[in-house]
Amino acid sequence: MTTTIPAPARRTGRPTRIAYAAVRVLFGLFGLFGLAAVAFFSLVADPADGGVSSAFDWFVAGWKAAVCLAFLVVSLAPGLGRSTRLGIARWAIAADLVFGVIKIVHYREMSAPAFAAIDAALLALVLLAGRRDPATRNQVLAPK
Repeated sequence: MTTTIPAPARRTGRPTRIAYAAVRVLFGLFGLFGLAAVAFFSLVADPADGGVSSAFDWFVAGWKAAVCLAFLVVSLAPGLGRSTRLGIARWAIAADLVFGVIKIVHYREMSAPAFAAIDAALLALVLLAGRRDPATRNQVLAPK
């Protein structure tokens, strides 16, 4: 007769812990930077210099503000579990990539690919931070 013993919830190695800490720090920095950019282009910049001038511009600014707030949630929100935090991070990166596509297609901004590369690096960190130790992926069967 065998009994199923649940594997430990999460055992992480050093690279995974470092990646998780880097995710939290970098998402905080990029969230703050993005909110500052949204505030500048929404409230200070003239339309000729890239400031908002239409309802669609306000929609795009709101989208970026929401993405930046999600970045700050990933970085700073207390009480979030690791998997929840990393799930929010994946969705925020996806939304930021779509934002980049809009910037390229609608605004013809050529700086967007550089930000897409940053998003790709952040996604790699998020995936590394979410890795599980292969020994603890499945339940272990032990004789009773």
